Amino acid sequence: MADHGSSENGINWADGHIKYKDLHTVVTEAVAGFAHLYAFGVSKVTLLSSLAERTIHNLEDMDCPDPDSINHKL
Repeated sequence: MADHGSSENGINWADGHIKYKDLHTVVTEAVAGFAHLYAFGVSKVTLLSSLAERTIHNLEDMDCPDPDSINHKL
């Protein structure tokens, strides 16, 4: 992938690119140190639980607000 991106923040388009065949390993290693894992929505919970081979708690089931509905002010 070409190095295109922002000169302001130094992030290139290729930053964070993970090959699909490596995704299971990356997710498994990233969550290894956490006792509880959470995601919002059935589709994300299903995907992450299959990749991490662990239980992922759905924040929708805990009556958490939809992240898109939260007004973010910096």
